[in-house]
Order: sequence, then structure tokens, then C-alpha cells
Amino acid sequence: MEAVQKPEVSVEEIGRIINQDVAITAKVLQLVNSAFFSLPREVSDVRTAVNFLGFEVLKQLVVSAEVLKTFHPVRPIRGFSLEEFERHSQATANIVSVLAQRSVHGVSVMAAMLHDAGKLVLATRLPDQFERALDESVSQGRPLDQCEREVFGTTHAEIGGYMLNLWGLPSEAVDAISVHHKPVGVGDPSGGLNLRALIHVADALAHEQTMAPEDLPAIPSGIDINFLADMQLTGCIPEWRSKARQVITQERS
Repeated sequence: MEAVQKPEVSVEEIGRIINQDVAITAKVLQLVNSAFFSLPREVSDVRTAVNFLGFEVLKQLVVSAEVLKTFHPVRPIRGFSLEEFERHSQATANIVSVLAQRSVHGVSVMAAMLHDAGKLVLATRLPDQFERALDESVSQGRPLDQCEREVFGTTHAEIGGYMLNLWGLPSEAVDAISVHHKPVGVGDPSGGLNLRALIHVADALAHEQTMAPEDLPAIPSGIDINFLADMQLTGCIPEWRSKARQVITQERS
């Protein structure tokens, strides 16, 4: 992070630093070879990957790796799986990569990767209360963020956004993460999905990926129906689902 702040730093120097960290190296190569960039060939060296990603995306990727390293539950949390958390975060990022307009793509994938970072904070720092919120969500059939607000007075979305703001993520990414369950004010004059809407929609679509197509509800569970109606986007659901299914299938293969 210090190196990329230097105006004279070279790609070679950044590549050398990244190569010292296995986790970040893996994430850099995974992202640059994802459907988001649609490169004609696989990139296998970090220097080339950094060239494609750019330093701004790279900074956010470092934050993503650091979140997973810093917040690691010290005991099993009933109803929470770290492996499932990572799978869902990656799936959300993959879906954003095919739904995002180029005007917001610079921060959209990393915002998607980090949208549930607040869950890691709760699982690590307040495991008993987080487990209670998870139990209530399942037993009462209510959204987790509603149960969190009753237990904590806030939600994992707001906690994650607050922390990532302190860590220096771009304000538009922090904003999208903080409201990804209730994306108020999601209008985009260009007619596309802005970053708030992207994270909200992709999060819901990622949760659907374990369901058979015939079991899918008319409106993806978790999507704000009022948001769809206000933006006249209900008709976009089949296209969104098709793109989401396609990119997730590609990643799994």
C-alpha cells in the first residue's frame, strides 16, 4: 500500500512485493483471469496481471486479502462457514463483473468481494451475539440484517462499510457496501445499474446459485421489490439470472 502511493513506483517493484505474499498473488491472478476481463489468454505472471488491473484495483485487492487475514473466527460459529463466506463473496464479485457498466467497473468487483466483511468482524469480535442473530434469522425466517439490528443496533453491512472507510476504500464502494441490503436512491441517469444497485442485485443472485432453475422465485429473494418497481427493472431479472448462471458456471469449470 505504501509502494503504490509513490508516483515513481514501477510495475516490476509492485510485482516483486506481491510475489512475497501467496494469498495476494493468488487473488491477483484469479481476478485478472476472471470473466470480468475476458482476456484471450490466461495470465500466469504477476507483473502482467498488475498491468491489467492497475494500481487502484490492486490497492482494494490488498484490503480484501487483509480483511480475511485480520478477521478469522477463533471458534466455529453455528450457521456461519468461512468457506461459504468466501465462495459467496467470490460469486458476488463474478456476477458484478458481467453486470457492471465500465463507468463503475474500477471499484465494483472489490466492493462486491468485500460487501459482507462486516460478518467477519461480528464472527471474530462478537461471536456469541452473532450466533444468536444467525439462529433467530433461521428459526424465525427473517432476513439476517433485521435480526442483527435487534441484537447489535446495527447490521453487518453498516459495520463493514464503517471499517472499510477507516481502511481507505473509495467512498462510493463504502457507500454501496453499507446499504447493500437497502439500496435507497439507486437511480442512475444513464439507465444502468449504479454501484449501490449492482452490489444489491449481485448479492441476491449469488445466493441463488445453489438452487435449481425451476425452484427460483419470480423475484430473487433479498432484492428490494420497491427498488425494482421504481427503476422499472423487473423485466431485467431473466437476463440478470442468465448472466449470473453463465459466469458462475464458467468459474466452476
